[in-house]
Amino acid sequence: MPLKIKLIFISLVLFILGTSLLALQEKRDLKSDFNFFGPQKPSENSISLIVGGDIMLSRGIGRWAKREGYDRTFANSGFNPLTQFPSYNSGQALMFFNLESPFSPTDNDKAQGGFLFRANSGNIQILKDIRANNTLLLSLANNHTNNAGGQGILFTKETLKNANIPNFGAGMDKDEAQTLLKVKKNGLNLCFQAYSYDGSFYAHNKIPFARNPLNKEQILSDLEKMQKLNCDFKILSLHRGAEYKIKANSRQKQLAHQLIDQGADLIIGNHSHIPGEREIYKDKIILYSLGNFLFDQDRGKNASGKTFDYIRDFDKKRLTVPTYIPLLAELKLTKTATGIHSSLPNFKSAEIKKGQFIRLNPQTLSGILEKISPQTLN
Repeated sequence: MPLKIKLIFISLVLFILGTSLLALQEKRDLKSDFNFFGPQKPSENSISLIVGGDIMLSRGIGRWAKREGYDRTFANSGFNPLTQFPSYNSGQALMFFNLESPFSPTDNDKAQGGFLFRANSGNIQILKDIRANNTLLLSLANNHTNNAGGQGILFTKETLKNANIPNFGAGMDKDEAQTLLKVKKNGLNLCFQAYSYDGSFYAHNKIPFARNPLNKEQILSDLEKMQKLNCDFKILSLHRGAEYKIKANSRQKQLAHQLIDQGADLIIGNHSHIPGEREIYKDKIILYSLGNFLFDQDRGKNASGKTFDYIRDFDKKRLTVPTYIPLLAELKLTKTATGIHSSLPNFKSAEIKKGQFIRLNPQTLSGILEKISPQTLN
């Protein structure tokens, strides 16, 4: 075969081969573009934060759990209200609650156990079930943390440590109580601290323990520490306010505003046992109360007259305080070149009866949000 013909033949083969490879590469590129619009991993600079209210594992909750098994909480209908958030189901959520009952070797698991909340350590399984594959954080700064004395706080801290559940707001001494919790996740640094209206530093039966007091000077000092720790988002839990009242009082609002003025990014209130007001102040979110998450107060409370604080319970045929309606809020925190941004809260809810969750009528949730939100947040 003449050399010229050979060269033409080789050139033709190379052209066909090159065209085929180019077509294959284009096909691969189209496939990559398609995958881009498919299911995505969470952004490296965003976090789904789910916050809820009080968890009390003593009294009736402990009695039912001990009698029927410590995994009964979601067993009634298989309903877990947290599964209403996709981030929870994917194991990507960071969650915060207030633990209202210390663990104690001497529990108070009685249906009518009074107001000393001491939980059997078997109830740690409930917290594990709540956590699932996510990260669970707990505040210990509340008016029941001392119900089992210093020994109870020590036992609680050890029980939570063994379950790998970070906690803050209380400890065996002032230094431990005042230690901030810093969480690093998806490229963000979140800092937490908690305070209680009756917090103090003292000893019980010669065993010292501490709960952070709701002291403005200390909180401001903690905000400065968070700033020095390069915290992207500063979250404060405040245990205070009138029980069974939806509206926050003027002192609550004044302090919340002052703390945001000094750098707080999110304020979460608890203690009132019912969902409370929500507020946006200088583009920061204040959740004055999320009510009870897991509690045995599902009986409501009688009310005299139609006031702002009560809703109609058609099953009980009376006006009640909604102590049996836990409110959950999810916030998407995103870090951009201009700073940290929070979405408006996405609210979900349920009903709690005898320590088990059932679905809440959407109309009831809408009615509650209408009553407690002076501004439209959803």
